[in-house]
Amino acid sequence: MFALISPEFEIPSMIILNNTVVTTWPLERGKALTGKVGLSISLGGANLATESSIDLPLVYHRLGVLYNGWSLRLGMDLNGGIGKNLSYLIDGDLFLIPGIKGNRSFEHKGMLTWKQSPRFHVSLGYKFIYGVYPDGYPNKNISRVHILPLFDLQWAWD
Repeated sequence: MFALISPEFEIPSMIILNNTVVTTWPLERGKALTGKVGLSISLGGANLATESSIDLPLVYHRLGVLYNGWSLRLGMDLNGGIGKNLSYLIDGDLFLIPGIKGNRSFEHKGMLTWKQSPRFHVSLGYKFIYGVYPDGYPNKNISRVHILPLFDLQWAWD
């Protein structure tokens, strides 16, 4: 049977509270710069075994808050238009999780969106991830770089 976490671990009920402050500054020619500062707090993970972590990009650094109780996320986005139906998004986010192995990650995304109509959009891009992850025994930190493709179809109804 497929499982992301070994059945030898008991996983308690947990909750993550994620709060982010976002501010946007308009720039010239329809561009916008957005800054983000976020704080995550977890409840219920005090007895969670550190070996039960899911050491995958996009997962580990979002769930790392369950192992130490809190984490920070800092980020910036730049978006704007290229012509009438094409827009772009460039962003960067830094995840900081003090007190655990694999305590930081940087994610960068580049994306183009074609607006075929107000009800249908197509986005294409990439996600670059640099993360520090726990690895092996005695759990030394290792760094990994990942580049993932992004493809998104969006439909809207009135």
